[in-house]
Amino acid sequence: MLLWPESSSESSPRWKDPFLAGIIGDSMSTLSIPIARILGPCHYPQISFGAFDPDLGDRHQFPTFLRTVPNENIQNKAISQLLKHLGWTWVGILTRDDDLGALDGQNLKEEISRNQGCVAFLEKIHYRYSIERIRKIYDIVMNSTAIAVVVYSEEMHVKPLLDMMAEAGTKGKIWIYTLSFTFIPGMFSEGTSKLLNGSIGLVLHSEPLPQFDGYLRNIHPNKDPEDIYIKEFWKVAFNCTWSSNAPLANDTGDVVTCRGDEDLEDKVQSLFELADLSYTFQAHIAVYAFAYALHNLLYCVSPAQASTTTCGEEALLPWQTLS
Repeated sequence: MLLWPESSSESSPRWKDPFLAGIIGDSMSTLSIPIARILGPCHYPQISFGAFDPDLGDRHQFPTFLRTVPNENIQNKAISQLLKHLGWTWVGILTRDDDLGALDGQNLKEEISRNQGCVAFLEKIHYRYSIERIRKIYDIVMNSTAIAVVVYSEEMHVKPLLDMMAEAGTKGKIWIYTLSFTFIPGMFSEGTSKLLNGSIGLVLHSEPLPQFDGYLRNIHPNKDPEDIYIKEFWKVAFNCTWSSNAPLANDTGDVVTCRGDEDLEDKVQSLFELADLSYTFQAHIAVYAFAYALHNLLYCVSPAQASTTTCGEEALLPWQTLS
């Protein structure tokens, strides 16, 4: 979210709290939808960097919702055309177990059918499933003659299945991932990562973020001693604990105290997936959208605003920001 200090103009509302320009997020449709329903009647703009649900494009239901990513209808067409191009007309689909996941899977199935393809199975999956239920899905996937399997869910939901396949040494499937699937460093074991080798996935458009790599390499608790998030990050990065916290034992059982002079340089690549900053770039765009909007309001940059009174501090209202 972006905040702005209390306005000092007598002609504009005085806010007891900092002015809320709008909300950035969420990265998931399931959370973005209820947020958008609350913010819409209040005219607060919301920019998501990862919500793909097509319904969020309905301006009657979600009048103040914006996003920096395409909706899933475009993704479904891309996947079905890819499958047709490669000659994979007999495929399986795994989708997360919730209302949106079921709708996503059905929409993709219909799109594949329109491109002369057939769906061998459409199964729900979730990271909270029991081992027995994961085993049933495992049997369905491996007993199917479909070579290509489309994973229409976040990585956390399919991880138990992939781990089971890696432990069993199972191969022979080609995985196709949608935009919601991201490779998070450290999430998958070495065996699971080998299983994923050769998979195909859609990725969001991204561009290099100026000075971002240098910023990551220069994060240090001594530079921002009041930033509690950097200290938390430091604990995770170096598996240590600050002296004022409860002792934290490392893998060998020894208690390690954070010194603050640890070298982050060698850990940047393992901690951050710098090869894929697609979602980071989408959030970057959202932040700058709000920044430019507030700048234009405060300094009457827009020619249309310059001829009216709807700029300057008087314009620091959520519906003005949305406009």
